[in-house]
Amino acid sequence: MSDACIYDRHLMSRLLRQLAVWSSFFTVLFLLSVFMDRMPTFLKSDPGLVMMLRYLAIQAPFWFWKALPLAFLGASLSVLEEATAGMEIIALESVGVSVWRIEASVFLLAGALWIAGMSGAESYAPSFNTSASTFLRSRIQKKDMHPKPLENFVAKASHGRYFVFGKYDPADQTFERFWMDEWREGSHVREVFAARGRYESVSGLWLLEQVSQRLYKGTGSGFRPAESLYSVKPSLALELSEDPSTLLPTSEGYEEMDFPRLRELMKVYRDRDVALRNISAEYGARFAWPVSFMVLALIASAVLSALPRRLFQGKLVLFGVTVAVGLAYWFLASLAKTLAAHGILPVDIASWGPHALLATGALLVKRNAG
Repeated sequence: MSDACIYDRHLMSRLLRQLAVWSSFFTVLFLLSVFMDRMPTFLKSDPGLVMMLRYLAIQAPFWFWKALPLAFLGASLSVLEEATAGMEIIALESVGVSVWRIEASVFLLAGALWIAGMSGAESYAPSFNTSASTFLRSRIQKKDMHPKPLENFVAKASHGRYFVFGKYDPADQTFERFWMDEWREGSHVREVFAARGRYESVSGLWLLEQVSQRLYKGTGSGFRPAESLYSVKPSLALELSEDPSTLLPTSEGYEEMDFPRLRELMKVYRDRDVALRNISAEYGARFAWPVSFMVLALIASAVLSALPRRLFQGKLVLFGVTVAVGLAYWFLASLAKTLAAHGILPVDIASWGPHALLATGALLVKRNAG
């Protein structure tokens, strides 16, 4: 094994150790912030130390992933600064090895984290936070988590269908005083009334009882309505593309949903002609966020190239630079997402623009410093 390969392994090992230290520090810091925020709830419920620690442990993976960009920046700055201060760059140049050899490990790790984010880490990390919220309500606050029946529930579904439930029980998917109104390409198709019914999840059928149905023929003209055929039946089985669970309002925020759920909901919204700005902005911002690891690697290299070496004396300065750059990055990405949610910026520009802007700035700074 060549000396260069041995050095690469040593550099990567040092980078991973620094990443573990920085990520642990920021994760604990975030969890302490959550603990202080939930302190009034803990004091009121008195759950005990074990339950509080379980609550924090459940959401630890979520905050670890959130802390990872900051931790990666801090680890990269630390390793590159140590390599510069230890004359490693001069030693490599003296034997004809490019300075990029030192930065290669940083970019290699950044690429691995980018792939991890695109492979599911960014998508499923919020599920840990959602599980922690459920644990808080059910085990600490001891709230009843069973879904409550809904009354006078109205929903617009896909394919021009409108639903009204006088009463709907999500627990067993039974309903009373049911009405469905269906339109297709501007034409009235049918109305279905039922005294009661239930949704059979195995067969995917809506099983209705005491049913009256009106089928419309033609579109009508002027003030003359379309012809209709009225019928009354003791029971009727409907096979629809919707099921009652897809019509329910959800309290789950877009930021808590994984990518498949967001894509599914976006498709439903398109079918129902519902505005997509908020959910599209959230999906685009989270889908693009893993590339931030590559951008932060560029920023770390540019910062050490541009700023005087005497500034980097001790971990406290590196911590300050890490937090300042991280907050600026987060503010720019959040601002772009907000502008996209309000329709001021296109979603694609808001999602990828901050990363492209900061990457371009880092490259220009590094080029001028070089």
